[in-house]
Amino acid sequence: MIPSPTFSLYSTISKVYSGVPLLVSLNKDFSLPVEKIVSEAKNSKIVMICNPNNPTGVLYPEDEIKAILDTGVLVVLDEAYSEFSGHSNLNLLNHYDNLIVMKTLSKAFGLAGFRTGYCVASETLINSMSKVILPYNLNLISMKIMELAIENNNFMKDSVNKIKENRKYLYGAMQQLNGIDPLASSANFILFETENPKKIYESLLKKGILIRYFEGKNYLRTTVGTYEECVRLIDALKEIINVC
Repeated sequence: MIPSPTFSLYSTISKVYSGVPLLVSLNKDFSLPVEKIVSEAKNSKIVMICNPNNPTGVLYPEDEIKAILDTGVLVVLDEAYSEFSGHSNLNLLNHYDNLIVMKTLSKAFGLAGFRTGYCVASETLINSMSKVILPYNLNLISMKIMELAIENNNFMKDSVNKIKENRKYLYGAMQQLNGIDPLASSANFILFETENPKKIYESLLKKGILIRYFEGKNYLRTTVGTYEECVRLIDALKEIINVC
């Protein structure tokens, strides 16, 4: 079961491994449809939740995650963006054996090119996964880089704090633009709704600014960059909106 919209590869990878993705639509405000998930949990082997969610940036409350875990179904939490939210559900592992928390060094640590990540779960689940994991699935260089990054994480914390500051500016500036309706985000990106998403996307591209376009949807997503990049985006949006 996959609350949607979310990271598209969950569904794709499920199909690759002969799974049947059951997509459950998020509520209109992009919150988690907890009651529906709980009522249908018995029909699923796994509930896959990205928290904060991609592409919405919404952080789901811990009580909602616990309500789903209480059904007994296996819950996989993808916390790729958790550092930007200041919250993690790792503490729930002390109380639930049906939880797997996935972490990555691609986002907050800025190490996407090293393709490194890890998961935390009960000993029973880890032993089961170890039976089918590929031997030497991580190369030695990536593993050492990951160790060093975790041991010396002050750079990551400083970077995350800067992104949070820039996110606050970007969100506030977007709220002042006509025709732009940004969604409050707990990640390092902001989803915003607009009536002319394709035109805005193409106009920004001509200005050398690349954001995420969703075919057939009325929203776009932008990464929170440096302060200078955020100002450049806002200035470009002002020009484009005046033309539109």
